[in-house]
Amino acid sequence: MSEEKTISVNVIEKEGCRRRIKIIVNSERMKKLYANALRKLKSQVVIPGFRKGKVPEKIIENRFSDEIKSELLQKTIPDTYNEALFSEGLKPVSEPILDDVKYNPGEELSYEVSFDISPDISIPEYKGIRLERKRVDVKSKEVDEAYQNVLDRHASFSPVEDRGVQEGDYIIIDYEAFSDNDESFDNKKDLFVKASEKDMLPKFFKQIRGMNIDEERDIKVVLPSDYPNKEMAKKRAAFKVTLKEIKKKQLPEVNKEYFARFGSYENENEFKERIKQDLIAQHTKQSEDDLVRQVNDYLDNNSPFDLPETMVKEQANQVEQEIRMRLTLGGIPKEQIETELDKIKTGAQTDARRQVKLAYILSEIAKREKLVEISDSDIQDEIQKVAAERGQEMSVFKEWLSKEKRMEAFNYAIMERRVIQFIISQGKVKETK
Repeated sequence: MSEEKTISVNVIEKEGCRRRIKIIVNSERMKKLYANALRKLKSQVVIPGFRKGKVPEKIIENRFSDEIKSELLQKTIPDTYNEALFSEGLKPVSEPILDDVKYNPGEELSYEVSFDISPDISIPEYKGIRLERKRVDVKSKEVDEAYQNVLDRHASFSPVEDRGVQEGDYIIIDYEAFSDNDESFDNKKDLFVKASEKDMLPKFFKQIRGMNIDEERDIKVVLPSDYPNKEMAKKRAAFKVTLKEIKKKQLPEVNKEYFARFGSYENENEFKERIKQDLIAQHTKQSEDDLVRQVNDYLDNNSPFDLPETMVKEQANQVEQEIRMRLTLGGIPKEQIETELDKIKTGAQTDARRQVKLAYILSEIAKREKLVEISDSDIQDEIQKVAAERGQEMSVFKEWLSKEKRMEAFNYAIMERRVIQFIISQGKVKETK
């Protein structure tokens, strides 16, 4: 009997991208493989009273039956699994899960394997899609606000000791917050905050106005619906406040020396022109990013097909770790992150599903439009660009990509941007305000 007919394959589960197959290797083939394993062990084993290679097979079987069976299965299962995949035309995209292995010497071998395969990708028409590009128009008011923000960042604060709190002052307070049941639910030490209705609850500010240093006050308010502590939202609360310091903000003196901190600017007009150009660049990037989002939304919403759940799960785990790291670096306490864990996991799952789906779609479009090939020159240009954005030497960034095994993902990102820019270039783009 030819080797091709010594196994049978039955697909016993076929749901979405999930496959479960049962493989049976007939007894004739297993007997031959068992005999080969036995002869191999016979040539190696040493038992007192017998010359090497001359131990009777029956003795070897009795003493080493488990070892023979283990070695036989370790080789036969991978070999026949690959044969089964080839015969069925299956190409797994996940690690196989082996289950229900049944074998006794002299009998057939049967086992089941589960894995995911690539989806049958459905792609909508991607040429000529309608897109909107927001027109970049920087008004003088926006420039003035950005200029004021620069001045604010370089402001100094001088202590005020001869009066109470006035609107616009900056104050340092301690407070403890209590519910109607006199239970403490929040407290802060050395909180630095601007005293104004805009930066505080309006009723909170009205009651803190006029406070003097070292004074204590009980301030009663109704908390807003968007209060961070959801259990206290829209409820009455009492804040026991101690005023520790009052400070008045002083903006820097605006002159040639001040502008020299930022470059060779002679006056305010030249510096504001630089701010304007920065804002134009920022809004242009936002506009382009929005175009990319529109393309991804279109492809995601109009491409119904199943996804390999193992890939989604792996990507979701990665996204979740990235979210956790971002929150931690943003100063969010670990305890607070844990309380939001269900929400984080749900968000990670949604993002991962979209990412995996778009990866399949964009790769398929790249093949159709012959955008897959990326030259060494393209890669070097992109490495140089990203390294400059990160403020790193090109060689340092390139070494990091190699060390962290990110080069493949980096190359994919180049291909992805190329595909999206192709779709945008083929789209019907309308400018909007």
